Amino acid sequence: MVTNRYWPFGMRWAFISSLILVPVLVALAVWLCRPAGPLAIRLTFAPLLVAVLLGLVPVLLVVLGGVRSVQAAGVTVAFAAVQDVVSTRGLITARSLIADNLGNPPGSVADSSSDTIIDSLKNAVGNYCVVADLKEGEEWWETRLLVLASGAARLAFPKAVVFTSVAPGQPNCFLGWATPGELLRRMLARSPMLADAYRAAQRDWLLWQLGAPEQPGSQRVLPWAPRGKMQTYVPAGAALPQLAELNPDGTVQMPWPSPAAQSTPWVMREDGFEAERLLLAHLGPIEGDGTAWSLTEIRVRDLFGSVLHTEAVDHEDAEATWVETILGTTADFFAVTKGRQFVNLVPRRTAVNSVLLALVSDNARTSGRRPTR
Repeated sequence: MVTNRYWPFGMRWAFISSLILVPVLVALAVWLCRPAGPLAIRLTFAPLLVAVLLGLVPVLLVVLGGVRSVQAAGVTVAFAAVQDVVSTRGLITARSLIADNLGNPPGSVADSSSDTIIDSLKNAVGNYCVVADLKEGEEWWETRLLVLASGAARLAFPKAVVFTSVAPGQPNCFLGWATPGELLRRMLARSPMLADAYRAAQRDWLLWQLGAPEQPGSQRVLPWAPRGKMQTYVPAGAALPQLAELNPDGTVQMPWPSPAAQSTPWVMREDGFEAERLLLAHLGPIEGDGTAWSLTEIRVRDLFGSVLHTEAVDHEDAEATWVETILGTTADFFAVTKGRQFVNLVPRRTAVNSVLLALVSDNARTSGRRPTR
């Protein structure tokens, strides 16, 4: 039922009480103020006003308690709405699982493995959230998480990255979630090597965007001449360009400004992920230099502790706990677990809207009014 926070007896009894109290209190004021009465004072408007106001207290309590609190049935209705979101609408296309690192096992980023990494990234950015399963700590590297966070922050999808790990006898244990932008900021702040690679990739991507192919299918070139003199090869028997000089090693030194345009940084394939391909090119040497980049549970908590959302609502929690968690948090998502295992990450706005709609509909139904939409 839905109760008033100040008057627990219902609106009908409030009006009945005031109808009785007002004349009784007015009569009492007249009796007290009569010449032979206890007060023996002249009856004025003030005592009558006080009597009327006191008599209307039950009605005033109903008015003041107009913002009603949800009790019993209200919580059940809200909980049912939340369960519907979690089990159906909140789960559809909401997440992507990348269990075995982003692409092939870490190592030198060759062209073929680069394609595999980008394919995994494409699958991830098509979802609201992505699950990075660390397992026992050897599945993910910081370098690959940097690619995921960078691409997600640039494309605005996925909105969140969930971390899970393995506990004794229990896989997919929930560690926490964070937004890609927060992950990217923390990694760049904590690792100078990753920060240098990221900035170099961002520079190359800007140059690539400034370039344009001279003809369809050709290498992109920049709209300015190369700086300094340029050396190139000229086919045997071909005439040397004007003002060009032949070097002893067979190369030709072109004058400056060179008639040949300067090429942009090379990208193997144009598919909307050029920035991430360029980042992989700069991360390749870092991955192969022997540095330990493994992401363990301890490393995740140390690296992302300040931005990691670890709160979760469990399937076994009471109905009131579910509703209070959703309505009380200000985060964009809330995690759902079963035991310690991760189940889903649900957009808070979707759950709140469903709760409010369910409560309004239930309130309108119990009061005999048709809900408006």
